[in-house]
Amino acid sequence: MKQRSLLALLITISFSAALLVSSCKKDDNNTIGKSKSELIIGSWSYTNISSDKAYDWENDVIGTDGFTYRKTCMEASILTFNKGTTDNNGQFLIYDDCDEENGEDTWILQSDVLSVAGDDFKIDQLDNTTLKLSFTDSYNNQDVKITYTFKRR
Repeated sequence: MKQRSLLALLITISFSAALLVSSCKKDDNNTIGKSKSELIIGSWSYTNISSDKAYDWENDVIGTDGFTYRKTCMEASILTFNKGTTDNNGQFLIYDDCDEENGEDTWILQSDVLSVAGDDFKIDQLDNTTLKLSFTDSYNNQDVKITYTFKRR
């Protein structure tokens, strides 16, 4: 009887220790207490570009996938958001490997809208690892939602 009680106690202690260790594991996506302005600061790489309807991406490449045909150069392109003079603005840098261009402009964040170089994007997701931006364009007399997805570098 004492052996079973001791065994049960050891199992309970081992289980509790395992829970404690797993709960202390670093959470890379912890956004608690961080504002969108804090989360956006840093460098980002494209992981996907898509549309909710068929769209003419470039040179008659039509479909909903705007990423695959330019995947190699898109993955090498880097967007960087630097902090500005206030919490909701800053310098925006881009290295566009597809067009072999570098660019620099400003960004402004207001609620769920990110303005970059005068273009407005809705923030669909923003956390420590993922940035998802969208905007609406017109194609074939239809509104088409274009979504850009990035991962933190």
